[in-house]
Amino acid sequence: MNKIKKIVKIYLLLLIVLIGLTSFFLPAENMQIRVYAHLKVYALQVNVNNGTYKITGDAEMIGKSAGEAVFMMTLKGDSIQLKQNDVIKGTYI
Repeated sequence: MNKIKKIVKIYLLLLIVLIGLTSFFLPAENMQIRVYAHLKVYALQVNVNNGTYKITGDAEMIGKSAGEAVFMMTLKGDSIQLKQNDVIKGTYI
């Protein structure tokens, strides 16, 4: 009887571990990038392979990709310049 209880406990723990691990591997809807003040970051490049991605700033859409794209955000003075596939989309304060 004790052996059966141990086997049941092992299967339950295995099931709980598997359920716990799958919750960390679900696809993400939003990607958030945070730049910390103590780092000297002057440019950020985001490579998009597939899917639909939108870049928003000040609650407005400023860039969109429905396929392969390279977004480059570069610090220019006190503004950020956004390029999509080497085409300047704009400079934002």
